Amino acid sequence: MRTLVIEIETIKNDVFNIDIFDSETGDVVHKEIDYSPSVHPEFDNWIGSQLYGWAEMEQETYMDKKQNELLEKGLTQEKYDELMFLWNDDIDAVYSVVDDYGVDICNRGYEIFDYDGTRLLNIEAVVDVSTLDDREAARKAEKDGFCKIIPPEELPTNFDLRFFGWVDTPENRKAIEEYCKDFKNYYCCGNSGRRIYEPSDPKNHTTTVADALKENIVVQLYDTGTGDEVFYGSLYELLTNKEQFTREATDIAIDGKEWGDTTPSRITMYVGY
Repeated sequence: MRTLVIEIETIKNDVFNIDIFDSETGDVVHKEIDYSPSVHPEFDNWIGSQLYGWAEMEQETYMDKKQNELLEKGLTQEKYDELMFLWNDDIDAVYSVVDDYGVDICNRGYEIFDYDGTRLLNIEAVVDVSTLDDREAARKAEKDGFCKIIPPEELPTNFDLRFFGWVDTPENRKAIEEYCKDFKNYYCCGNSGRRIYEPSDPKNHTTTVADALKENIVVQLYDTGTGDEVFYGSLYELLTNKEQFTREATDIAIDGKEWGDTTPSRITMYVGY
């Protein structure tokens, strides 16, 4: 253990004799300072400078030692600098995170993950060891030759997660295709972002589109301006006849404009059993 030893003795009543020893280097610093019983700025400043100078040197030595150990393990200098930035120059935190994730993942800054328990594999940034976001991590993974990424346009059209980041292997492509064949799955058919709700009818309830298809929920659409019914049928019919729905909605808007209705026409959807 490295220690700093300070010996203070009086030569005369008005002089301090000070010796400071560094136990590791064997260096000795000597100073004589005039004694002052009340105000002693020279003594304070000199002792303080010696103590903090030694402590700073000790800290630098400790950090250099830890850095060298990390570099010897295979961490790159660029990644070391990035980790020190991420962890506010806390060398112990950096050392710990490298131990937790391993040198390879730290150097990459990304890894293959199972997305939200779906067993679909994508590239994600490891936030503890990287300043990248997930899309940047995917581009880097492909550039590094770590893996190929499926172009978003080649993902199933009913997949809610058509972004750049899915690992391009035959197995993962097939897994994504199979996942999207089941309309009940959360990340397909708009299920992850869409909700159907009509609060005025107690029979109605919040549901995903996949659940609506499964339960054969009935949909009624009508023009609030005229009171005319526009559509009545199952939700499945509505979703599979989008062109008809769009045409009728457009007709309502045009009719309302031509007749100069003061009450604007709009489509209202009631959903129930």
